[in-house]
Amino acid sequence: MEHFEQPARNLDSILDRIRSLLLLQDRVLIEMRVKKQPHDRAQLAKNNQELMVSLAEQSVSPEERRLLEAGPGTWMEADLINASWRVESLGVLLWAVGLLDALPEWDEQLDYLRLTEIVGATATPARLRALKDLSEWHTQAERWHWRARQTQGFFNSFRQGNISADQKAALVRRALGSSNARLFKKPYEDLTFQEFATTLSISIERHYALNWLWYGADWDNVLTDT
Repeated sequence: MEHFEQPARNLDSILDRIRSLLLLQDRVLIEMRVKKQPHDRAQLAKNNQELMVSLAEQSVSPEERRLLEAGPGTWMEADLINASWRVESLGVLLWAVGLLDALPEWDEQLDYLRLTEIVGATATPARLRALKDLSEWHTQAERWHWRARQTQGFFNSFRQGNISADQKAALVRRALGSSNARLFKKPYEDLTFQEFATTLSISIERHYALNWLWYGADWDNVLTDT
C-alpha cells in the first residue's frame, strides 16, 4: 500500500485507542489468572467489575466490547490468544506517540507488564513521531508480514512432516529471492516452526496497528494487504 502524506489518525484518536488496548490487556490478565487460579474467581470477578467501570468511559471496538462484557473465564481459547497478541499493536501505538522509546526486533515479543512499567516511568508528554519514522516502521512491518505470508505454507508443510528441513529452507530461499533476513540469530529459512509462528504473529499485529494509524479504518476492520 502507498502511504498517505499524513496519517489518518491524529494524536487524540491514537491515545483513545491506546486506552482501549490497555483495558483489553488488563482483561487478558484476568482471563489468564482464571485459568491458573480458578479458586480466585470471586476476586477476579471483582477486578473485572472495576474494568467494567472503565469500559463505560472508553470508545472500544465492538469486538473488544464483546470480550470485555463477557464474564471472567468465559473466553474461548482463540479469544485469549488473539487478545494476548494485541500487546504488539499496543506497543506500536505507544511508540508512535513517543511513550515508548523503541520497539524490539521482529523476533522479540513485548511483555505487557514490562510495557506498563516503562510507560509509567515516562515523563515525556505524548507526541506523534516524525512522519519519516512512522513511514519507515510501516514499511518494515509490511515487509516482515510479506515474508511470513510468502513462506507460511512451507513452514506448515515442514511442521506436518511433509518436507524436510533442507527442503523447507530451499523453498523459503526461492520464495524470498536474495533476502538476507535473519531472526533468532539465524537465517530466516532456518527458523523452527515455533519461531516462524512467533514472528508471523508479531508482524501481523504491528502491521495491523500501523495500517490503522495510516489509513483510518475501524479497528475491527483493518486490512493488512502486502
